[in-house]
Amino acid sequence: MAKTYETKGWMKYWEEDVWSEGCMPGTGGTNGGDETFVGRTAKELIGALQTFTQSEEPENILINSCDVRGRVDIQTLETEEGRRASPNDIARWKKGERRLFAATYIFHVKTVKRLPVCLTKDSIPKKEVER
Repeated sequence: MAKTYETKGWMKYWEEDVWSEGCMPGTGGTNGGDETFVGRTAKELIGALQTFTQSEEPENILINSCDVRGRVDIQTLETEEGRRASPNDIARWKKGERRLFAATYIFHVKTVKRLPVCLTKDSIPKKEVER
């Protein structure tokens, strides 16, 4: 029996983060996707999620977030174009020269067990007879 850790789909919430003031209410938005990520272990799967979100720092990962079993939130700073903020972007943001957004990607991880099935002749669709 093979077991994998999987997540299908994700949601992202973001809002503008001003260096000296924090996140600005009412400046956010949401989007998501239906990509599927799979790992042989939870660690392997979370590594794939880190790569996807471009957030490699372990402190930006919340496990069982909001007390939801299997929920993984990954937080990052992004540019208006939705890419990870570079060190230069962050330096300019701290000077008030660049807008950045605090983004949270939300995933729900499931354990999937693959078992062989016993197929019978009843598993084959019957061709309908035209009348």
